[in-house]
Amino acid sequence: MADFDQGYYHSMDREYRNDALMPIKDIGVSIMATKDALQPLVAKIREGASKVEIGFLGAGKGSIFSGNINPESIDKEQREAIRLLAKVNKVELSTHATVATGGFAGLSNRGFDDGTRIANLNEIKRAIEFAADTAQGGAVTMHAQEFPRPLFNIEGKDSGVKFLAHPSESEDAVLPLVDARTGEIIQSVRKNLKIQMPVYETDADGKPIVNKFGNYVPKIEEVKDKDGSVHHLFKTEEWDWKKIEEETARRNASLAKDKQLKPEQVYHVLQAEASLKTAKGEEIELMKDYDLMKERRERVVEALEKWKAVEDAAGSNKERLKDDFRDDELPRDLVLPKQGLPTERLQRAKEILDRQLASIEQKGIAQRERIRDFEKTMDNIKPLSDFAVEKSTDSIARVGMYAYDVEKQKGLKKDLFVAPEGIFPDRYGSHPQELKNLIIESRRKMAETLQKERGMSESAARDVAERHIKATVDVGHVNVWRKYFQQNPGESIDQANKRFNNWLLSEMKDLNKSKIIGHLHISDNFGYEDEHLTPGQGSAPIKEFVKLMKEAGVTDMVVEPGAQDPAKQYEALYGGWKLFGHSIYGVSAPGKKSLNWGDIQHNYFGQNNPPYFLFGELALSEEYRGSPFWSGLGLE
Repeated sequence: MADFDQGYYHSMDREYRNDALMPIKDIGVSIMATKDALQPLVAKIREGASKVEIGFLGAGKGSIFSGNINPESIDKEQREAIRLLAKVNKVELSTHATVATGGFAGLSNRGFDDGTRIANLNEIKRAIEFAADTAQGGAVTMHAQEFPRPLFNIEGKDSGVKFLAHPSESEDAVLPLVDARTGEIIQSVRKNLKIQMPVYETDADGKPIVNKFGNYVPKIEEVKDKDGSVHHLFKTEEWDWKKIEEETARRNASLAKDKQLKPEQVYHVLQAEASLKTAKGEEIELMKDYDLMKERRERVVEALEKWKAVEDAAGSNKERLKDDFRDDELPRDLVLPKQGLPTERLQRAKEILDRQLASIEQKGIAQRERIRDFEKTMDNIKPLSDFAVEKSTDSIARVGMYAYDVEKQKGLKKDLFVAPEGIFPDRYGSHPQELKNLIIESRRKMAETLQKERGMSESAARDVAERHIKATVDVGHVNVWRKYFQQNPGESIDQANKRFNNWLLSEMKDLNKSKIIGHLHISDNFGYEDEHLTPGQGSAPIKEFVKLMKEAGVTDMVVEPGAQDPAKQYEALYGGWKLFGHSIYGVSAPGKKSLNWGDIQHNYFGQNNPPYFLFGELALSEEYRGSPFWSGLGLE
């Protein structure tokens, strides 16, 4: 009787199992484009991949020689060859835009600027065109790493979940602001830095007393020095963050809903108001000096006209008038030579006063400009998140529109959609709720554009936006939030890990409920860094994640290699197959126990027959595949 567990068992006789979590055809793998546009794709096809995502590392001007490969580095003929190779082998393609973009809000070393934003959008546009030419549609993944922000306030106070970048983050976090006119980032708001605020006189009802100039009346306090001497100072008090929050609530009570302030804005405004008060005080002093100087000049002009008439009447005897002129007709603080006719001395006094008036005028104008700049700055200071999210969603809506237009231009049968992907926890867009907000707001803006510029109905526009803007979720990226997850008092590590996994899966359920996700990346790690371990070799709840996605109908997924030995990149894809319950092709027989990966891989000892294949380090490395060593063709 034949033994089908031996090496001569034919692959066509294998037992087909139906208990795998995902079919092999739905589990793809990602590659990075190289100077040989076809070779990486050919290699993955030979490994058995039925889905391949082509990604790029380069941005800007490409260079084959330096390895700066971007979509534009691959010409029409190569794109057509990729398309035909995938079609012949029944391989489905997707695209990953360059990882070199820094998000879509336009964040640069200089703050936020539209030049950087447009440059990043152009990178996505050429990835969209590449996807249309090669994949004929599908996902165009792009990294959404929008801007840095603290972690302590991401989850609601009542959520039962807390993330901290460091133990004292909730007390000393920096809450950045941005000047909406320039995009300049303001880092002066730190929660643990207290500010000094003036104390004002109050009436019987506790309300501040207002003077005739419309200002609050400051309270004066008596201060005694060490030597016993007493002097008076304006009284101040120290405000902590709780006091800032109370002041925010007081101001918001009289503001419209769309004008509500955040505590960090109020913190900055209070500091700016102190500078504004100083500037206004200096302006008042300047105007006093100006009015006084103007009055002096008028007196000098009057005296000059009077003495001019006297000198004209005196004729040749006007020299004697030098002794008749009294200095009290000149401003006291003007020091002039004692010699000269009255008109000569007065004319010099007028010239001095004219110069002084001109100087005060220029100082006054500059001070007024400074005050107006303070006021405009206060009106344009926005929380960084509000400003940047507005820019990010506008950008995503624009590339969503471009994907829709390219799809129509090329006559594609499959939706071509942009797919923002959250990356690192310290950047906005990585938290599932932030990613959800980016997608929903981008869809809304795209739908509005379709209605206004293309004349679409509201329902049709919303449908088009939903089909062309979706999220890519990488379970490994979400798993990195684990290192910031805070254990509850008395909670064990295992209990905390279970609670974290439940949080992750509940967030995914919420995204699916809102139809946010359109594409999946599968990678693993231990919750510290995005290591791209082989699926199942880290701590990410991948099987539970994929099961949720399958139930929601989201099955477009690729495994992302990264941590594997360069000669063992296949381990990522095969690891995915193994994790999702697939046995090795051709070694199980009807009526006999199904063999899994662990029964075969790295399990050659104790067998009667040697393996009939070259595997791992025994297999020919890439540099020896080709003439004169080996053509690369299969032995059959």
